Amino acid sequence: MEPAVRNNLKTLSMNNVNYVQKFLMQREFAFNKISRLVNGRNSKVYLVNNYDEKFILKHYHYDPNDHRDRARTEYEFLKYLEINKIGFVAKPISYDHDRHINIISFLPGEMPLTVSNDLILNCSNFIKEINIDRFNEKSKNLSDASESSDSIFSHINNIGKRINNLYNFSNENIEFDYLNSFVKSKMLKCYQALLEKVEKNFSEEYIKSRISFKSKILSPSDFGFRNTLLHKNDLYFLDFEYAGWDDPAKLICDFGCQPDIQINENNLNFFIQSFSEWYDFTDELIKRSDLLMPFYRLKWCCIMLNEFTVSGRLRRDHSKSTIDYKKQFRKCTRYFMENLDGLY
Repeated sequence: MEPAVRNNLKTLSMNNVNYVQKFLMQREFAFNKISRLVNGRNSKVYLVNNYDEKFILKHYHYDPNDHRDRARTEYEFLKYLEINKIGFVAKPISYDHDRHINIISFLPGEMPLTVSNDLILNCSNFIKEINIDRFNEKSKNLSDASESSDSIFSHINNIGKRINNLYNFSNENIEFDYLNSFVKSKMLKCYQALLEKVEKNFSEEYIKSRISFKSKILSPSDFGFRNTLLHKNDLYFLDFEYAGWDDPAKLICDFGCQPDIQINENNLNFFIQSFSEWYDFTDELIKRSDLLMPFYRLKWCCIMLNEFTVSGRLRRDHSKSTIDYKKQFRKCTRYFMENLDGLY
């Protein structure tokens, strides 16, 4: 769930009210008030008041050309966490496959504005708790995470595809010539320089060798403080629509790269070292995540520019979020200059 769940409300159109009301009535779900939560960028998110209780209804974007079923992924992952008695997450209540809708319990709090050692420890403990007994019977039916990677090559290749999608879109839409110039002169050059460095310093066998299944973890994916809520001293974790089995190097890189609430090097090192308490392949994990970190900073540049891709536009249209192209472009270029300039 996006950082939408911050009790920021806006008026719903009558069509949206009717749609949600009809869905809840069909499910015989009692309610007395429905409010739309703002800032959801990939889903429509609603606060449902059931008299003395609150719930969240998420209506996910679904593209038949995209193999990812976000509603099902999040529901099944939350169900797994519930069965294994993992705390500080929402409880799954109802799932509708045809409409791509989940109803989950409401979590209190606000997205944290600053990062402390205690919050980093909460994140470390959460990942440990999910994974300490990950090879149990209940986890077998969980799928791979979105853009799951099992080799250095597949990580780098997935990120290269994102950059090429941006380049192709900007090349075909002349009104975004400023984006085209940035992708060509900065992002593509940086990606190529990083790739050449990897190919020079590591053998092809190492780059293409696959990590074992035992090296994988259950990953929330898109893991960072923008998908948390802080209430008093408790940190709650949100948004599991991309979750599943994955290389923990991707989790570490995403955690270290997210631009909304950035963490410093000490925070990141503390988080990485916490893996040694329960993960058997920490030395190799550190080597892999160090190699991949600048590539994932490029990935996050791409994510900030999702509005400039066809699939990104479709998700924004579904969620009815405002698209501010220039704002996202400025955000991306600033992030690039702070983290990647000088690497090419």
